[in-house]
Amino acid sequence: MPDLRIHLESAVLRHPDLQFTEPLNWSLKSGEQWVVIGPNGAGKTRFAEVLAGKHALKSGHLSRPWFEARGISPSEGLRMLSFHSIYGLTEDYRTHSYQQRWHSDESDQAVSVRDILGQQLHPGRSNEWINRLQADDLLDKRLIHLSSGELRRFLLIQALCKTQTPALLILDNPYIGLDAAGRAQLNEGMQALVEERIQLILLLSNPDDIPAFCTDVQVIDQLRLTVAKKRTEFLLDLNLQQALFPEPVQQKNDIYEAAPNDSPFVIECKSVHIQYGKHVLLHDFNWAIREGEKWALRGPNGSGKSTLLSLIHADNPQAYANDIRWYGKKRGSGESIWDIKRNIGYISPELHHYYQKDISCLQVVGSGLHDSIGLYKKLNASQQQQAIDWMARLGIKQLVDRPFLRISYGEQRMCLLARALVKNPGFLLLDEPLHGLDRSHKFHIRQLLDEYARSNHATMIYISHYPEEIPACVTQHKFLSKINSNENK
Repeated sequence: MPDLRIHLESAVLRHPDLQFTEPLNWSLKSGEQWVVIGPNGAGKTRFAEVLAGKHALKSGHLSRPWFEARGISPSEGLRMLSFHSIYGLTEDYRTHSYQQRWHSDESDQAVSVRDILGQQLHPGRSNEWINRLQADDLLDKRLIHLSSGELRRFLLIQALCKTQTPALLILDNPYIGLDAAGRAQLNEGMQALVEERIQLILLLSNPDDIPAFCTDVQVIDQLRLTVAKKRTEFLLDLNLQQALFPEPVQQKNDIYEAAPNDSPFVIECKSVHIQYGKHVLLHDFNWAIREGEKWALRGPNGSGKSTLLSLIHADNPQAYANDIRWYGKKRGSGESIWDIKRNIGYISPELHHYYQKDISCLQVVGSGLHDSIGLYKKLNASQQQQAIDWMARLGIKQLVDRPFLRISYGEQRMCLLARALVKNPGFLLLDEPLHGLDRSHKFHIRQLLDEYARSNHATMIYISHYPEEIPACVTQHKFLSKINSNENK
């Protein structure tokens, strides 16, 4: 069949830890644009990796008739872009630590976006996509300084603009980390790809993200391909969506106890200025947050939201050069970063990027008790139970003994959320906490955060590009605008 691009027939994976619950049967034909949708841990990424030939088969058959007839190898004609693509970009992501992202003196020699694009990509096509995704402001930035949303745009340009244009592109949760403008640009870009006859397979966890150009939807749940429908049929089938992403039952819990503090202000920023090279992120920035306040921090990709949280979390050394006070005390007045972090629960895309430790999920959650990336102190029995209890509250107790690097992106996110909450902190810094979570888990986490924040009068800063993801307890908003560096020369 000349229009048959990929065909899976009774495929069973060789590795026993990677097998699906039943053999895989699936086909992709020319002109089809698929969404593979399912809850966290359903097997979406693993299924896409099978299509890309990344897993050996024990039995069954994987063929690519369209590619084979044209002598196109899978490595040239099929490209997969996922969260884990970050680690193959450059030595920067393999050798730099999380803290070095914020240390300009340690990362000045880090490779720039322009360096990578110039080395690897077709010049004309990369210029076209840089313009299309409005990414020209990224070119002179160091790779490790890119925000989560900026990094996604860069990865997409890199995937699309190699010398050999892919015939099939698989995008794993492509909307994660993008602001509203970025999502619109991405949709326009993907529509242009379809018009260029490049096929797309999108792996999604939210029915609301399904774009108009997609033709078909494959549902995957509990490591099994279930229903396949046309896009319109799937969107009209509300019963199927409810079964796939049920709203969890609210569970009351009053055990949260955060330690009180003497100062009425949790954090005070006075005329803060943050700059990396020519790039100014914050200028004459002022903000004071009282204990118990819940704030949403908003702004476009690259406006400095994550950098601001790195200052508040005591990760960024530029805090020493600025007037920033924690509970009334200025940085450098004798307190250690561990004194500051002790009462803070923190999660961010950057922390997730760098948390590449081959340890159990229980150890990842327990590392929040010591504010470390990785666990370097053995948990005692009480600490172990505390971590298990939080995993149970987040609905991931079944992951206790699973290796962190072998679970899905969404499951990893839930573990890092449990890590942020495990010590019952009085101050929550939540940077895109619902990244990669399916609709059910997002609903559950919002409920849990509302309950937590109200029951212990906790202070919160919450970052999200989706207004509907902000918990109901958040009543105040701070907006950061992107600074034109030329204005401050």
